[in-house]
Amino acid sequence: MNKILLTLPVFLPLVVGLASYFIRFKRETARRWFYGLLICGTSALVWVAVLTNNGEALTLLRFTDTL
Repeated sequence: MNKILLTLPVFLPLVVGLASYFIRFKRETARRWFYGLLICGTSALVWVAVLTNNGEALTLLRFTDTL
């Protein structure tokens, strides 16, 4: 399993959200379409990551051995 596929749904909204700060939308509907497509794309990436996981685990952050 490609582990980058599991991290894309986490980091894609962060990167695009920061980039959208610099984008000037001419209309409110354009901004709504942009964020709607971002949400749909992130949801699709989550589904692809879940369906192709094959039961493997990925640890993004480990605090202690028991936590």
